[in-house]
Amino acid sequence: MAIRKAKVYSQPKDKFVGHVDLGAGDVEDSRLATNAMVFMAVGLKGVWRHPVAYFLTDHLTGETQAELTKTVLRALNSAGLKARTLVADGLQANMTMFAHLGVQNMQPGQLQLPIRNNFFLHPATGEKVHILLDVVHMLKLLRNLFGEQKMLLLDGGEISWKYVQAFDYLNGSSIYGKGFKAPVTANNLPLRRQFLAEFSSTLFRLQTASGEPVLKTRRSTPVLGLCLAAQSVLDVSEALLEQEGFAYVLPYKMSQDHVELLFSRIRRMGGFNNNPNAVQLQHALRRLALHNFISPSATGNSTAPADEDNGNDEVGLLQIRRPQRQRSALGAGDPMPAVVQHVLMTPGNRSAFVDDSVGYIAGYVCRKLIEGSVVKCGECIGALLSNEEDPPSREVMRLVEIRDNGGLLVPSASTYAIIASSERHLTALRRCGEMGQGNLSLRIQCSVLAQFMTERSHELFPGVQEHMFEPRAGGCHAVSLLKQVVARYLRVRLHAYGHYITLSGMASAHVRHHLHKQVLFARQ
Repeated sequence: MAIRKAKVYSQPKDKFVGHVDLGAGDVEDSRLATNAMVFMAVGLKGVWRHPVAYFLTDHLTGETQAELTKTVLRALNSAGLKARTLVADGLQANMTMFAHLGVQNMQPGQLQLPIRNNFFLHPATGEKVHILLDVVHMLKLLRNLFGEQKMLLLDGGEISWKYVQAFDYLNGSSIYGKGFKAPVTANNLPLRRQFLAEFSSTLFRLQTASGEPVLKTRRSTPVLGLCLAAQSVLDVSEALLEQEGFAYVLPYKMSQDHVELLFSRIRRMGGFNNNPNAVQLQHALRRLALHNFISPSATGNSTAPADEDNGNDEVGLLQIRRPQRQRSALGAGDPMPAVVQHVLMTPGNRSAFVDDSVGYIAGYVCRKLIEGSVVKCGECIGALLSNEEDPPSREVMRLVEIRDNGGLLVPSASTYAIIASSERHLTALRRCGEMGQGNLSLRIQCSVLAQFMTERSHELFPGVQEHMFEPRAGGCHAVSLLKQVVARYLRVRLHAYGHYITLSGMASAHVRHHLHKQVLFARQ
């Protein structure tokens, strides 16, 4: 699934996300992700499907895809789930992935009927896992083949569309289907095997108008994919019916429609945003996995079968609940690396622009803390704003004076000093290349708190120091207020920094976004 190439601050994780992430922990990768590789498990018995893994990627090779697939298969086996098939579309990278997984002789010129090299061995159990190229995607490619060649030959005669009836055999979705759309059972399995064998033989004999076999052209993928799908559906169905005691098998369960429906729900959760960023994708997947009450779009690439429409728009995913996640604690010692401490101790002059901007944002921070009822103590609210005992310097309030039409709040000198110190810590982290580490906000909060509670406590909130530093059961008000001020400022600042990094890495504006809106609103 394509995602927006952007570096975004994630408040729950307290770090920047959006870089390539293949699940290897806190390994630093400077590349921004452009796609999400999603793995979904679909129950062959029962109506359920569930996303089990996703990776933020940028131009994956087939070998890397194979290693990620093995990791997911091992995890599914650890959870007690048997993987019977692996479904993907017909991209060349997926064909390379199959080869690295152990599927032999996947080149079109090496295939022979009946196809026997349509599986690989499970990395954990050694059992067969059959491969399928999505039947719907193969049908689209077959349509493109007809459109490009205009005419195809079969045994000297023109091809007929009647052979596409095999699609219904490979895509039955209801136990009540009749004829070609009926589920696979022990009674109709021999008839299906005979029909699909004739179908595969027909595809193998297809020729272009010039007499060249289609299997030897660059458009060979639909022929290869449909033959593989036919053989794999038959092999898996036979194993399930004879060894696992299944009464019937629905071939639709072995299609890529399920992940397409998931992508449609993800886009719908973002206001039909067809290009979400990494944070939006993660939040959408988490909400879908835990709550499961978002329906897909009715106009997407795929639609859910009628027998899955239960009236309340449920997704049909597993109902699960995850335990409360605890934020990782900081290690022993100072929260700031030594190189950052050195930069902080080095005297430096900030520009007047930075001072004015910090003063302007400090007023916004005060407004959010007061209007959001984050700070409820009357004396603490008074200490946040400018007062006779703690007025801010006019040199850092010039932007506020220019922009104020009577509605801006003016912070106190203490509030400004706390936010200015937070900005200096953020600048030091950026200069030392430490912005990719976790617990960004927490590190800065701890460092600023240590600075003001030890060296500069006498500077904070003159006039109400007795109230601020009075010992209480929940901690003194000075500590609580300082943490809230720093956290609110960093929330604004880190989001803005991520947006700046994203824009600075682009040569121009997002062409996709510009053209998409242009098409949407052209006829208003």
